[in-house]
Amino acid sequence: MKVIDVYNAIDEKAPFSTAMDFDNVGMLVGDKYAEVTRVLLALDITKDVVAEAEKLGANLIVSHHPIIFNPVKKLAAGTALYELASKGIAAVCCHTNVDLSLEIGTNKMLADVLELENFTCEGDCLFSGTLKNVMTAAEFAAFVSAKLNVPYITYTDSDKTIKKIGFCSGSGGEFVFDAIGSCDAYLTGEAHHHELLFAKEQKFPMFVAGHYATERPFVDIMKNYLSAKFPAAEFIISTADTDPVTSLK
Repeated sequence: MKVIDVYNAIDEKAPFSTAMDFDNVGMLVGDKYAEVTRVLLALDITKDVVAEAEKLGANLIVSHHPIIFNPVKKLAAGTALYELASKGIAAVCCHTNVDLSLEIGTNKMLADVLELENFTCEGDCLFSGTLKNVMTAAEFAAFVSAKLNVPYITYTDSDKTIKKIGFCSGSGGEFVFDAIGSCDAYLTGEAHHHELLFAKEQKFPMFVAGHYATERPFVDIMKNYLSAKFPAAEFIISTADTDPVTSLK
């Protein structure tokens, strides 16, 4: 198996050409024809993740967030990008193309984790699904906290009952303005103050569960998909890739 084989497999279900204009996805570091010995899967490529890949003998990292996003003006020792290149480890990064995929997407997996039915794309990055049972805002917050294993769910309270959920993994606060017209509530990873204020004023329950938590399912769906495509290869979920924030419980 070569790096290009992994790239092509992802491209089949989440075409890199569908990524948003601002994004930087695809083969970002390394030789696409290099033989792959082992693949590490991570949300972010940090120095710790690169060190983990080297220790495991993985010469390819498949990540969600791009290792190169803004133009690189220098390649300094001690940075994740320098470590990656100097150790000969390739990087394939699949960001908004995977967010938008209805088959191996972060939002599809988020819907699965939350046991939502009738998963669909409402347009742009707004997705929706229905709960098996009607919940209050407080009940849904507790449900999300348990399913995503995070203690820091914040939300705008409401006395409305919730059945249809609008959602966008990661940074998707802006889509609350679209969700309010067709959904009972909205869930995302992070949001701005004015978006939460809008939801509060409209008595619309909006839930913020953390960028990392809402996109972490990426590694699970990618491992399942790539392992099925390449049964002889080894795909390992990074343990060095962790949520950068800590919260008081």
